[in-house]
Amino acid sequence: MSTPIRSAESLRISDEEYAQWQLGISQVSLPDAVFELIYQLRQQLESQPAAPYISDRRWKKAIHLLQASAFYSGRSAIAPIDLILLKDCLWHDVASMQLLEREIDQLMTQHAWQQQPMLLKLHQIKARRMALQQQQSIAQAITLEKHSGMFSRKPHYDLPESFTDEQLTLMLQKPLMLHDMQVTHLVIARDALNQWLQKGGEVRGKLNGIGFAQSLDLQVDAQHCLAIRDVSLQSSRLTLPGVSNSEPLPGEITEALDALESELRSQRHLFSQHQRCLFISDDWLARVETSLQDVAEQLKQARK
Repeated sequence: MSTPIRSAESLRISDEEYAQWQLGISQVSLPDAVFELIYQLRQQLESQPAAPYISDRRWKKAIHLLQASAFYSGRSAIAPIDLILLKDCLWHDVASMQLLEREIDQLMTQHAWQQQPMLLKLHQIKARRMALQQQQSIAQAITLEKHSGMFSRKPHYDLPESFTDEQLTLMLQKPLMLHDMQVTHLVIARDALNQWLQKGGEVRGKLNGIGFAQSLDLQVDAQHCLAIRDVSLQSSRLTLPGVSNSEPLPGEITEALDALESELRSQRHLFSQHQRCLFISDDWLARVETSLQDVAEQLKQARK
Protein backbone atom coordinates (compact mmCIF):
# COMPACT_ATOMS: atom_id res chain seq x y z
CA MET A 1 0.00 0.00 0.00
CA SER A 2 1.51 3.34 -1.10
CA THR A 3 2.26 6.02 1.42
CA PRO A 4 0.20 9.25 0.94
CA ILE A 5 2.22 12.20 -0.31
CA ARG A 6 2.69 14.79 2.38
CA SER A 7 3.30 18.44 1.55
CA ALA A 8 6.20 20.27 3.13
CA GLU A 9 5.34 21.95 6.40
CA SER A 10 6.39 25.34 4.98
CA LEU A 11 3.79 25.05 2.17
CA ARG A 12 0.87 24.37 4.43
CA ILE A 13 -1.72 27.12 4.91
CA SER A 14 -3.05 27.49 8.40
CA ASP A 15 -6.58 28.54 9.18
CA GLU A 16 -5.21 31.76 10.60
CA GLU A 17 -3.30 32.57 7.40
CA TYR A 18 -6.34 31.82 5.29
CA ALA A 19 -8.49 34.14 7.39
CA GLN A 20 -5.85 36.87 7.14
CA TRP A 21 -5.74 36.51 3.36
CA GLN A 22 -9.51 36.75 3.08
CA LEU A 23 -9.45 39.92 5.16
CA GLY A 24 -6.61 41.37 3.09
CA ILE A 25 -8.36 40.58 -0.20
CA SER A 26 -11.55 42.29 0.96
CA GLN A 27 -9.58 45.44 1.74
CA VAL A 28 -8.11 45.77 -1.79
CA SER A 29 -9.60 48.93 -3.29
CA LEU A 30 -11.20 49.47 -6.69
CA PRO A 31 -9.93 52.84 -8.02
CA ASP A 32 -12.38 55.02 -9.94
CA ALA A 33 -10.31 54.78 -13.13
CA VAL A 34 -10.41 50.96 -13.04
CA PHE A 35 -14.13 50.98 -12.23
CA GLU A 36 -14.65 53.13 -15.36
CA LEU A 37 -12.79 50.54 -17.43
CA ILE A 38 -14.97 47.74 -16.05
CA TYR A 39 -18.10 49.79 -16.78
CA GLN A 40 -16.82 50.49 -20.30
CA LEU A 41 -16.20 46.78 -20.87
CA ARG A 42 -19.70 45.93 -19.64
CA GLN A 43 -21.22 48.52 -21.97
CA GLN A 44 -19.19 47.19 -24.90
CA LEU A 45 -20.30 43.61 -24.21
CA GLU A 46 -23.97 44.54 -23.83
CA SER A 47 -23.90 46.44 -27.13
CA GLN A 48 -22.92 43.30 -29.08
CA PRO A 49 -25.68 41.56 -31.10
CA ALA A 50 -24.93 38.21 -29.44
CA ALA A 51 -24.07 39.63 -26.04
CA PRO A 52 -23.68 37.02 -23.30
CA TYR A 53 -25.82 37.51 -20.20
CA ILE A 54 -23.67 38.30 -17.19
CA SER A 55 -25.56 38.81 -13.95
CA ASP A 56 -24.70 41.46 -11.36
CA ARG A 57 -23.85 38.63 -8.97
CA ARG A 58 -21.32 37.24 -11.42
CA TRP A 59 -19.76 40.67 -11.94
CA LYS A 60 -19.44 41.04 -8.17
CA LYS A 61 -17.67 37.67 -7.90
CA ALA A 62 -15.40 38.64 -10.80
CA ILE A 63 -14.37 41.83 -9.01
CA HIS A 64 -13.55 39.77 -5.90
CA LEU A 65 -11.28 37.68 -8.15
CA LEU A 66 -9.56 40.89 -9.31
CA GLN A 67 -9.05 41.89 -5.67
CA ALA A 68 -7.40 38.51 -5.03
CA SER A 69 -5.16 38.97 -8.08
CA ALA A 70 -4.00 42.36 -6.82
CA PHE A 71 -3.51 41.08 -3.25
CA TYR A 72 -1.39 38.09 -4.24
CA SER A 73 0.63 40.33 -6.58
CA GLY A 74 1.52 42.56 -3.65
CA ARG A 75 -0.79 45.48 -4.43
CA SER A 76 -3.41 47.26 -2.33
CA ALA A 77 -5.57 48.27 -5.30
CA ILE A 78 -6.85 46.63 -8.46
CA ALA A 79 -4.84 47.72 -11.52
CA PRO A 80 -5.91 47.71 -15.17
CA ILE A 81 -3.68 44.69 -15.81
CA ASP A 82 -5.87 42.58 -13.49
CA LEU A 83 -8.87 43.08 -15.78
CA ILE A 84 -7.37 40.62 -18.26
CA LEU A 85 -8.51 37.86 -15.88
CA LEU A 86 -12.13 38.70 -16.70
CA LYS A 87 -11.69 36.75 -19.93
CA ASP A 88 -11.48 33.57 -17.86
CA CYS A 89 -14.46 34.02 -15.56
CA LEU A 90 -17.30 35.69 -17.50
CA TRP A 91 -17.80 33.42 -20.52
CA HIS A 92 -20.22 30.47 -20.76
CA ASP A 93 -19.55 29.07 -24.24
CA VAL A 94 -16.97 29.26 -27.04
CA ALA A 95 -18.63 32.26 -28.72
CA SER A 96 -18.75 34.32 -25.52
CA MET A 97 -15.17 33.31 -24.69
CA GLN A 98 -13.96 34.62 -28.06
CA LEU A 99 -16.02 37.80 -27.67
CA LEU A 100 -14.53 38.48 -24.24
CA GLU A 101 -11.01 37.88 -25.51
CA ARG A 102 -11.56 40.36 -28.34
CA GLU A 103 -13.20 43.06 -26.21
CA ILE A 104 -10.64 42.81 -23.42
CA ASP A 105 -7.81 42.99 -25.95
CA GLN A 106 -9.36 46.21 -27.29
CA LEU A 107 -9.76 47.57 -23.76
CA MET A 108 -6.14 46.80 -22.85
CA THR A 109 -4.54 48.10 -26.04
CA GLN A 110 -6.71 51.17 -26.63
CA HIS A 111 -8.08 52.46 -23.33
CA ALA A 112 -6.52 50.95 -20.19
CA TRP A 113 -3.44 53.20 -20.44
CA GLN A 114 -5.13 56.00 -22.42
CA GLN A 115 -3.72 54.83 -25.75
CA GLN A 116 -6.73 55.85 -27.85
CA PRO A 117 -7.32 59.20 -26.06
CA MET A 118 -3.64 60.06 -26.54
CA LEU A 119 -3.87 59.24 -30.26
CA LEU A 120 -6.97 61.43 -30.50
CA LYS A 121 -5.08 64.30 -28.89
CA LEU A 122 -2.24 63.70 -31.35
CA HIS A 123 -4.71 63.85 -34.24
CA GLN A 124 -6.01 67.19 -32.96
CA ILE A 125 -2.46 68.53 -32.64
CA LYS A 126 -1.71 67.47 -36.22
CA ALA A 127 -4.87 69.17 -37.45
CA ARG A 128 -3.87 72.38 -35.70
CA ARG A 129 -0.37 72.14 -37.13
CA MET A 130 -1.77 71.74 -40.64
CA ALA A 131 -3.95 74.83 -40.13
CA LEU A 132 -0.93 76.85 -39.04
CA GLN A 133 1.13 75.54 -41.95
CA GLN A 134 -1.67 76.53 -44.33
CA GLN A 135 -1.48 80.07 -42.99
CA GLN A 136 2.31 80.11 -43.33
CA SER A 137 2.23 78.65 -46.82
CA ILE A 138 0.46 81.74 -48.16
CA ALA A 139 3.51 83.79 -47.26
CA GLN A 140 5.94 81.18 -48.62
CA ALA A 141 4.14 80.46 -51.88
CA ILE A 142 4.64 82.38 -55.11
CA THR A 143 2.07 85.18 -54.89
CA LEU A 144 1.07 86.70 -58.22
CA GLU A 145 0.22 90.32 -58.93
CA LYS A 146 -3.43 90.62 -59.85
CA HIS A 147 -4.85 93.22 -62.23
CA SER A 148 -8.01 93.51 -64.30
CA GLY A 149 -7.98 93.96 -68.04
CA MET A 150 -9.55 97.10 -69.51
CA PHE A 151 -11.91 95.14 -71.76
CA SER A 152 -12.23 91.92 -69.77
CA ARG A 153 -13.90 91.00 -66.52
CA LYS A 154 -11.51 88.10 -66.08
CA PRO A 155 -8.57 88.99 -63.82
CA HIS A 156 -5.04 88.63 -65.12
CA TYR A 157 -1.90 87.93 -63.18
CA ASP A 158 1.73 88.91 -63.58
CA LEU A 159 4.79 87.14 -62.25
CA PRO A 160 6.76 89.02 -59.59
CA GLU A 161 9.38 91.35 -61.06
CA SER A 162 12.11 89.32 -59.36
CA PHE A 163 11.47 86.45 -61.80
CA THR A 164 14.17 87.31 -64.34
CA ASP A 165 15.57 83.88 -65.28
CA GLU A 166 14.50 82.40 -68.62
CA GLN A 167 13.99 78.98 -66.98
CA LEU A 168 12.22 78.93 -63.61
CA THR A 169 12.65 76.16 -61.07
CA LEU A 170 9.53 75.92 -58.91
CA MET A 171 9.30 73.70 -55.83
CA LEU A 172 6.12 71.88 -54.77
CA GLN A 173 5.29 72.47 -51.11
CA LYS A 174 4.14 68.86 -50.99
CA PRO A 175 5.07 66.20 -53.57
CA LEU A 176 2.37 65.07 -56.01
CA MET A 177 2.04 62.20 -58.49
CA LEU A 178 2.07 63.78 -61.94
CA HIS A 179 2.16 61.67 -65.10
CA ASP A 180 2.92 58.59 -62.96
CA MET A 181 5.91 60.27 -61.36
CA GLN A 182 6.50 61.53 -57.81
CA VAL A 183 7.26 65.19 -58.46
CA THR A 184 9.03 67.56 -56.06
CA HIS A 185 9.84 70.43 -58.47
CA LEU A 186 9.18 71.76 -61.97
CA VAL A 187 11.25 73.60 -64.56
CA ILE A 188 9.15 76.00 -66.68
CA ALA A 189 10.12 78.61 -69.24
CA ARG A 190 9.28 82.05 -67.86
CA ASP A 191 7.75 83.22 -71.16
CA ALA A 192 5.52 80.13 -71.33
CA LEU A 193 4.30 80.72 -67.79
CA ASN A 194 3.67 84.40 -68.51
CA GLN A 195 1.69 83.54 -71.63
CA TRP A 196 -0.44 81.07 -69.68
CA LEU A 197 -1.15 83.73 -67.05
CA GLN A 198 -2.20 86.23 -69.72
CA LYS A 199 -4.09 84.04 -72.20
CA GLY A 200 -4.68 80.66 -70.53
CA GLY A 201 -4.46 77.49 -72.58
CA GLU A 202 -1.86 74.77 -72.10
CA VAL A 203 1.38 75.18 -70.21
CA ARG A 204 4.19 72.67 -70.11
CA GLY A 205 7.16 72.05 -67.86
CA LYS A 206 9.75 69.42 -67.02
CA LEU A 207 8.89 67.21 -64.08
CA ASN A 208 11.76 67.17 -61.57
CA GLY A 209 13.70 69.05 -64.27
CA ILE A 210 14.20 65.97 -66.47
CA GLY A 211 12.87 64.61 -69.75
CA PHE A 212 10.48 66.33 -72.10
CA ALA A 213 8.18 69.14 -70.99
CA GLN A 214 4.76 67.76 -70.08
CA SER A 215 1.36 69.38 -69.67
CA LEU A 216 0.68 70.85 -66.24
CA ASP A 217 -2.59 71.61 -64.51
CA LEU A 218 -1.63 74.97 -63.02
CA GLN A 219 -4.06 77.23 -61.18
CA VAL A 220 -4.15 80.46 -59.23
CA ASP A 221 -5.88 79.88 -55.92
CA ALA A 222 -8.10 82.20 -53.89
CA GLN A 223 -5.07 83.80 -52.23
CA HIS A 224 -3.49 84.53 -55.65
CA CYS A 225 -0.85 81.85 -55.08
CA LEU A 226 0.47 79.75 -57.94
CA ALA A 227 -0.39 76.06 -57.50
CA ILE A 228 -0.48 72.78 -59.39
CA ARG A 229 -3.02 69.92 -59.25
CA ASP A 230 -2.79 66.21 -59.91
CA VAL A 231 -5.44 64.06 -61.62
CA SER A 232 -7.34 63.66 -58.34
CA LEU A 233 -7.39 67.48 -57.99
CA GLN A 234 -5.08 67.47 -54.99
CA SER A 235 -3.26 70.77 -54.97
CA SER A 236 0.22 71.91 -53.97
CA ARG A 237 1.41 75.49 -53.93
CA LEU A 238 4.65 76.35 -55.70
CA THR A 239 7.62 78.12 -54.11
CA LEU A 240 11.04 79.25 -55.22
CA PRO A 241 14.10 77.14 -54.38
CA GLY A 242 15.53 78.01 -51.00
CA VAL A 243 12.17 78.54 -49.35
CA SER A 244 12.12 75.99 -46.56
CA ASN A 245 9.23 73.56 -46.44
CA SER A 246 10.36 72.28 -43.04
CA GLU A 247 9.97 75.33 -40.82
CA PRO A 248 10.53 74.84 -37.08
CA LEU A 249 7.44 73.65 -35.23
CA PRO A 250 5.28 76.51 -33.92
CA GLY A 251 5.62 77.03 -30.18
CA GLU A 252 2.08 75.98 -29.37
CA ILE A 253 2.53 72.72 -31.30
CA THR A 254 5.82 71.97 -29.53
CA GLU A 255 4.19 72.63 -26.15
CA ALA A 256 1.23 70.39 -26.99
CA LEU A 257 3.53 67.58 -28.16
CA ASP A 258 5.68 67.96 -25.03
CA ALA A 259 2.58 67.69 -22.83
CA LEU A 260 1.42 64.61 -24.70
CA GLU A 261 4.87 63.03 -24.43
CA SER A 262 4.80 63.68 -20.68
CA GLU A 263 1.40 61.98 -20.47
CA LEU A 264 2.76 59.00 -22.40
CA ARG A 265 5.70 58.70 -19.99
CA SER A 266 3.26 58.74 -17.05
CA GLN A 267 1.15 55.97 -18.61
CA ARG A 268 4.22 53.85 -19.35
CA HIS A 269 5.37 54.35 -15.76
CA LEU A 270 1.97 53.21 -14.48
CA PHE A 271 2.15 50.18 -16.76
CA SER A 272 5.63 49.28 -15.52
CA GLN A 273 4.45 49.60 -11.90
CA HIS A 274 1.45 47.34 -12.46
CA GLN A 275 3.11 44.81 -14.74
CA ARG A 276 3.73 42.45 -11.87
CA CYS A 277 0.74 40.13 -11.86
CA LEU A 278 1.17 36.46 -11.02
CA PHE A 279 -1.74 35.37 -13.20
CA ILE A 280 -1.17 37.26 -16.47
CA SER A 281 0.90 35.72 -19.27
CA ASP A 282 3.75 37.60 -20.92
CA ASP A 283 2.02 37.76 -24.31
CA TRP A 284 -0.64 40.08 -22.86
CA LEU A 285 2.05 42.33 -21.44
CA ALA A 286 3.68 42.40 -24.87
CA ARG A 287 0.40 43.48 -26.49
CA VAL A 288 0.07 46.43 -24.14
CA GLU A 289 3.72 47.40 -24.58
CA THR A 290 3.29 47.30 -28.38
CA SER A 291 0.25 49.58 -28.19
CA LEU A 292 2.16 52.12 -26.09
CA GLN A 293 5.14 51.89 -28.44
CA ASP A 294 2.79 52.66 -31.35
CA VAL A 295 1.73 55.88 -29.62
CA ALA A 296 5.41 56.73 -29.07
CA GLU A 297 6.23 56.14 -32.76
CA GLN A 298 3.35 58.30 -33.97
CA LEU A 299 4.37 61.02 -31.54
CA LYS A 300 7.93 60.84 -32.88
CA GLN A 301 6.68 61.15 -36.46
CA ALA A 302 4.58 64.18 -35.53
CA ARG A 303 7.73 66.08 -34.56
CA LYS A 304 9.22 65.76 -38.05
